[in-house]
Amino acid sequence: MAQNLRLLSPWKANVLHGSRSGVAPRHSLVSRAVFADYLAHYAESHRLSIATDTRVDRVQRNADGFLLATNRGELRARQLVNATGYFCNPKMPSIPGAQTESALPQIHAGAYVDPDALRKLSGEEIRSVLIVGKGITAGQTATELHDAGFAVTLSHRGRMAFAHDPWVLAIAFHFYFALEDLAVRINPYFRRNSFPPMEGGHTRELIESGRVRTMPDVERLSGREIVFIDGRREPFDLIIYATGYRPALRHLDGLVTIDAASGLPPLRRFASTEVPGLYFLGLDMQRTYRSRYLRGIREDAALLAETLVRDA
Repeated sequence: MAQNLRLLSPWKANVLHGSRSGVAPRHSLVSRAVFADYLAHYAESHRLSIATDTRVDRVQRNADGFLLATNRGELRARQLVNATGYFCNPKMPSIPGAQTESALPQIHAGAYVDPDALRKLSGEEIRSVLIVGKGITAGQTATELHDAGFAVTLSHRGRMAFAHDPWVLAIAFHFYFALEDLAVRINPYFRRNSFPPMEGGHTRELIESGRVRTMPDVERLSGREIVFIDGRREPFDLIIYATGYRPALRHLDGLVTIDAASGLPPLRRFASTEVPGLYFLGLDMQRTYRSRYLRGIREDAALLAETLVRDA
């Protein structure tokens, strides 16, 4: 995942209870790297028992609870919280010719790191890049690549929406999240669109000026060319799919039912409606529209802890 991506909400909305002070300014949007370092230090300073580099391959339910098959042996638990999120399960679109007729390198945005790494991706020089998507990741990636000298085109379906300019957000950050907290307290199941639009400011100016071009949806891939639904066809050096993610639940195959459209299991708040003792955290619209974001997970985790104690 891109090293230069930032959190979508300010530090004050994501900092965990018991954190050391001075990690970041309250209203700043910290980078992925800064937040990852913060979490590692938090776990160390609170002596949390976390087994890193442990992959869960399969989960089974038995009379005593759960049996987890991992790359480091078996684990057992009476209660199980699945908090695997989305970002290790990228969603790739099904495009005719992508796997059979295309000679183009294709990656998901989750595999994108930075412009320098992109230049080393293949043995050929990469100059023109098509990004498929219209969300915040597509916009941030397009902006970073354009500013690094790539010729960037965005392919999208439907209307493209933009967030407010950064200066507006900088002001709003001082009061918006307090109002959001109040709205959720008034309505604990507050729902609305949970997918943020592209950033405004520089990203919007690049697109509206045509320096980052836009094209309609992709119809098919053919050799080194991309054929769009309006009949136009152009050659590119690389495709980046900024097409989102689906819940990472493959290890639960055979244990829970997964909805084909959403990728979600049936839930009642945090608990599985099919498997006693199985709980979920960090899924879209699980409790509110922010349940899959860090600030929502921080809040939901405290409520889930109360549920686990009660159900135990």
